Amino acid sequence: MQTETSETPLQKSNAHIPEGSTSSRRGSMLELLVERIFQSAGFDIKRNVFQAGFEIDVLVNFGDRRIIVECKQYDSSSLTLRNLIFQWVGKNEIIKADKLIFVLYGVVITDEAKNLANEKGILLWGMEELNHFLPLINDKAALRTAIFRTLNLQERDIAELNEKPLKELIWKTSLLGKSTISPDKQYDVFRKILRRRIITRLKENGSTPEIRKQHLEFFEHQIKTTKKEKLLFFEYRTKKSQKEIWEDTKRQLNEGTHFATELNALYLKYVHGIEAGFKKYSDWFRGNPEDYHRKLITERLLSMSLNTEAHFTMTTAGRRVTIQTTPFSISLNLEPTTLTNLRFLEWILTDPFYRVEEEKNEKGTVLQYRVTWDCGNIETSAEYTCRLLYEYFGSTQEDTLIDSSLAQ
Repeated sequence: MQTETSETPLQKSNAHIPEGSTSSRRGSMLELLVERIFQSAGFDIKRNVFQAGFEIDVLVNFGDRRIIVECKQYDSSSLTLRNLIFQWVGKNEIIKADKLIFVLYGVVITDEAKNLANEKGILLWGMEELNHFLPLINDKAALRTAIFRTLNLQERDIAELNEKPLKELIWKTSLLGKSTISPDKQYDVFRKILRRRIITRLKENGSTPEIRKQHLEFFEHQIKTTKKEKLLFFEYRTKKSQKEIWEDTKRQLNEGTHFATELNALYLKYVHGIEAGFKKYSDWFRGNPEDYHRKLITERLLSMSLNTEAHFTMTTAGRRVTIQTTPFSISLNLEPTTLTNLRFLEWILTDPFYRVEEEKNEKGTVLQYRVTWDCGNIETSAEYTCRLLYEYFGSTQEDTLIDSSLAQ
């Protein structure tokens, strides 16, 4: 009599991980499996991307929610979960994702590691957890519900959740050389943050056509709807400024007649939270004049992808100076007559290690030298940039710092 052997959902899946695979191949296949699960639930997925200078295996986005998934396959002796947990807790203080997930293959997860991960708000997923999701792969709603139940995402302060766009509104205006933020730009960002938070919440909790229509009519109250050829079109009633629309929304929420009391209070909390967050970050940038330029540079570098370059420029004593900065390096162009200044730069940066590249014309004459220091992290890149501006070029806090690589 032949015995029937049952297969787990993982073994039935196309993403089954062969036992003979190498560690790197298994890690890659884990990423593909995680990608398939989250994509099937309607999440936006990016693999092997950089955020704030750190590489992420799988970045999961859902509205204004961000989830980081690290896929690890090591021999049991080579993986120290404790170190991995503390490493990513530190990284996430900068990235500020809503949840960290470690997907582990071939690793025995000890009770000590489970307790530490739970204390730090990190989920540890093994094959058992993945096999729980795979039977739901063709049922988007059920899979999404199961994932949200496992993630157990908490309501976060809306200003903290949107620190990046609120800060960008401030630093980008300054680095474009503008003294004030356009009210239309400011309140457009406010409305986008509010809209995205509420839409994400509706998506997390589920919604009906009636609920969606109610929210559309309230938050986009400057438009009317008309039916033409059985389709729904939107036409503007009146042209209002973004600030006027924002103030109208706030006034109607204060009246409290459109939504249930609890929901109305939550939305009003979002509105006040966005306004308070913007003020908080504005005060933070201007709090210490000596750190203002450093904060602008740091926040700009945090927003950049790995291979892009900012051109920080100041006009000092009638002379325009530019430093090319990436999250991990800074570069300076020196004329041949000033190459001897490298010894001064070594003292200013307290760093004698750099690369020098020649830029020549068609005749082979050296036009300038590009000198590059590898910094290793964003904080050092910002520090070195400030030292060059102040100590080498003689710039001051009163000089205007711009990034000429930014689009208007």
